[in-house]
Amino acid sequence: MNTLSIVVVAFVIGAVLSWFADRIFVRRSGYRDGFRPRRPLSSKVLSAVIGGIVLGVIGAIIGTLTVGRRRPDPAATRPSAGPPPASPSRGAAGSTAPPAAGARAPETREWQPARTVDDGRTNVRQGPTTQDKRVTMLLPAQDVEVKPGPEWSQVRLPGKSQPLGYVRNDRIQRQP
Repeated sequence: MNTLSIVVVAFVIGAVLSWFADRIFVRRSGYRDGFRPRRPLSSKVLSAVIGGIVLGVIGAIIGTLTVGRRRPDPAATRPSAGPPPASPSRGAAGSTAPPAAGARAPETREWQPARTVDDGRTNVRQGPTTQDKRVTMLLPAQDVEVKPGPEWSQVRLPGKSQPLGYVRNDRIQRQP
């Protein structure tokens, strides 16, 4: 259930409760002959709209706090390439120890010209997995620029500085 669903359900509940407010909240024992005055239709519509808006806002707040949480951007959570946090340990002979297995070398990838495959559209995703949100689709045989990776490549349109997202490597053809 997404935030919009919560808001719609809360709006409908608020509207229904406000529509029948005179039946729910007015006590029958206060009238002598059992006659109970009814509210005019315009008053009922107005109270239904106001009640729906109030509960819709409450539903939006609850939906944003619970359902609307977004996953962090994968590009923002990647470790930055830079010098190691501590100086390398020195052995007895004074040589430096080899870098740790988890340390990454600085990225030297550059944008390379490429083209999407000829059969069907190509999905561009927000991150390098199929579970990430689809940002857009590229047309067949569309010219792009890529930063190649092992399974996924970062892609952008030629002449643009902002990357669109990530594309699987089997969906692009690199050009010489």
